[in-house]
Amino acid sequence: MSFPAIELDGHIPVLATTATGTAIEETNHQDNLGVSTMLSALAVLLVNIAATVGSVVMGWMTDRLPVTTCLVLSGVGASVAVLLLWGLTSTLAGVYAFCVAYGLFAGCYTSIWPGIMREIASPTRGLEEEHTQAYVDPSLVFGWLCAGRGIGKLASGPLSNLLIRGRPWLGEAMGGYGSGYGSLIVYTGVSAVVGGSAFVWRRLGVL
Repeated sequence: MSFPAIELDGHIPVLATTATGTAIEETNHQDNLGVSTMLSALAVLLVNIAATVGSVVMGWMTDRLPVTTCLVLSGVGASVAVLLLWGLTSTLAGVYAFCVAYGLFAGCYTSIWPGIMREIASPTRGLEEEHTQAYVDPSLVFGWLCAGRGIGKLASGPLSNLLIRGRPWLGEAMGGYGSGYGSLIVYTGVSAVVGGSAFVWRRLGVL
């Protein structure tokens, strides 16, 4: 398994996830939904609750399924939640449905880390090569995963501000796309697709 490809899959989506919670709250409170601050904050709470449940389920799946399968499930699920549920909704119930779905699929990524550590650290022998891949300390893999996630979170703030500057598509598109956060929604959804591209890398022989 190629560790750089795993880093690419896992940490590009992190560039958008940090700002997603704030965007949800602001979209609910200030724009066409016009809900109270408490109901708006509830959306963020639902994301966190769903992420807790999703992390438990994904941890169970990581012990039983290939890592690439778990990455694809997380990425595709998160992208569908963002592009369809958040992007097309114009009701509070729709936003809440998105929050649950997004928390379940996007919030569980770190639960896949033990599987990544296991596959990267375990010595393997190539099918057409005689050499054996050297053993890698799992703690080193964990450190690089944390570093990549940290860098992504630090960069997500400035990047998100650039995406929503001037409130693009405000009132010009349907649902969430016309809330002023449309560009952030598109970026978050596309980056989640990149996070679910492990299957493609596997087919190309990179993973």
